[in-house]
Amino acid sequence: MSDLDPSHRKQIEETLGRPLSEEELVAVERLDELTPAELEVARVLVQQQLVLCSVYLRALTSASEGATRRFMDELLSE
Repeated sequence: MSDLDPSHRKQIEETLGRPLSEEELVAVERLDELTPAELEVARVLVQQQLVLCSVYLRALTSASEGATRRFMDELLSE
């Protein structure tokens, strides 16, 4: 389970318009280990709420802030 703060989870769910599933909250070591469901959430958030996308990714992984920013840049360029 992730380290996602309840208030951030609520904001993310409001942005998505639905609750996060358990599959979307699996903690992983690295960004390249995110589940397909987590990647899809990140793709939506990066387009709508950059800060929430960063919070979400940092809660799921132990990636550095710099690595998270680079990953988000890659998602934006898809």
